Amino acid sequence: MADTGPLTCPQTGARVPFNIKTDAKSVARDWNQSIQIRCPHCGDSHAIKYREVYMDKAIAGFQDDFALAMLSKTSPTRSARRDLGETQSQNREA
Repeated sequence: MADTGPLTCPQTGARVPFNIKTDAKSVARDWNQSIQIRCPHCGDSHAIKYREVYMDKAIAGFQDDFALAMLSKTSPTRSARRDLGETQSQNREA
C-alpha cells in the first residue's frame, strides 16, 4: 500500500489521504483507471488517475534514494575519519 497520494481538495486546498494497492496485479489492472476518493474535508468525491498516484510515489522514492546516496558520498571516508581521529589524539597529547 502507498500512503497519501498527490491529491489536494480543490475546495479547501488540504491534502486528501488515501491508499492504493501497489502489487503487480493491481498496477496492471488499474493503470488506466481513475480512482474516486471521498474527501474528508469537503465531503465531495474527487478523481485522480491511478498512474499519477503510482508515478508520484515512484518518483518520490527515487528522490529519497538519490538524496541518501548523495549524503553517503559527502560523508567523510573511512581514511578521513581515521586521519581526523589521529589529529584529535595528537592534540590531546600536546
